[in-house]
This record gives sequence, C-alpha cells and structure tokens, in this order.
Amino acid sequence: MAKKLTDAELNAAIHEAVAKYHGYVPTLEAAIGALFLGKVVGWKVLLLAHNRSTLNKYEKILGVNFREQMELTTDLSRKSYIYAFAEKTKEFWKLVRGEISHAKRTWLAKDEVSNAVAQKTQGDDS
Repeated sequence: MAKKLTDAELNAAIHEAVAKYHGYVPTLEAAIGALFLGKVVGWKVLLLAHNRSTLNKYEKILGVNFREQMELTTDLSRKSYIYAFAEKTKEFWKLVRGEISHAKRTWLAKDEVSNAVAQKTQGDDS
C-alpha cells in the first residue's frame, strides 16, 4: 500500500494532473471534487455514491489512489442517506454493486441521518 500523501504532496499531485490533463474540464473538476469530498466523508460514502468505473476514471486522471488517501468513514459519513441505509440494513456491498437501489444514493443531509429516515427514504424519490 502506498503512503498517504501529505496535503502538500496531494496538492502537487493535483497540480501535475491538471498540467498533464487534456479533455473535458467538468470531468477534471469532478475528479478533484470526488477526491476532496471523499477525504471529508470517507471512502465508503464515495463508493456508495459513485460506480467503481467512475472512481477508477477519476483516479487515473489524478494519478492518485483514492482509497489510500482517505479514511473508510469519518464523523460526517452519516450525513449520507445511502451510508446510513447501508449501516441500518447491513447490505453495504449489495448497495455498492447496485443490487439494492436507494432514491437518495447521492444525497447528503443537513445533519446526521437517523436510521428511521434512512429506512423511510429507501424508495422515496422526493
């Protein structure tokens, strides 16, 4: 496993990736945003919110292994509806693989999501 980069090393890696990048700017922005969001909410939330091929594309663009740069979960992970639902149902990998759907897969709540809300929003498209 590679070492976790310092903030300065991570910024340098991003600077280098931007210097080398050619292509659609919103994809580059999404890759950088996903990396930093994952550092704040944790790897599990990122993995639940994106499909693996998207994360692989972002890692390739930035030249950074996301999983090595972030904690599995953080104190903010439970702001994610899908993560709270995964915790409640104990079906994390089925959710990652898309075997179970969740209407708020990519949503963050204002505060920590309670188990009751996580369960209620399973099929709620609002």
